Amino acid sequence: PLQRRGESENAEVFGGNQEQLSTNKEERGEIGRKSNVFKASPDAYGLLKPIARDFRKEMTPAEELLWKHVRNSQLGHKIRRQHIIEHYIVDFVCIKKRVVIEVDGGIHIDQQEADRQRELDLNAKGFDIIRINNEELFSNLTKVLNELKSALDQRADVDGIGNYHDYE
Repeated sequence: PLQRRGESENAEVFGGNQEQLSTNKEERGEIGRKSNVFKASPDAYGLLKPIARDFRKEMTPAEELLWKHVRNSQLGHKIRRQHIIEHYIVDFVCIKKRVVIEVDGGIHIDQQEADRQRELDLNAKGFDIIRINNEELFSNLTKVLNELKSALDQRADVDGIGNYHDYE
């Protein structure tokens, strides 16, 4: 079974020491692309991409429910699921607003320190984190969706420096 949330065992290899990643733009795949402070190195991306695909295929029931209601810009904002940002795979993200949406189930009780570090790392890159508890999602879906839409509507679009561009 897949490891849910937090870093995968492959992602952990790339988490701790960013200084060892290449500073050569050609090696990082940045030649001919917008500068991007959020993408993983090509090696890390190559390892994380199939894991992210598997996560999209095997979403939790809570993730599936949320995805059903946010996909195709139903909240007025483009949301991606199981998306790679540096060496993390986030549950959902609105790139234009720099908002990561994490759906928290029981596993997060056992990985609070890893979640805290992940949140600090993503905050340092300009992303706000919205955490949604599974129980809250199932019991108050309309309220959760309204609060999520409101949070996205209130945040300004991020443009200019730090433009996001995928490897795909």
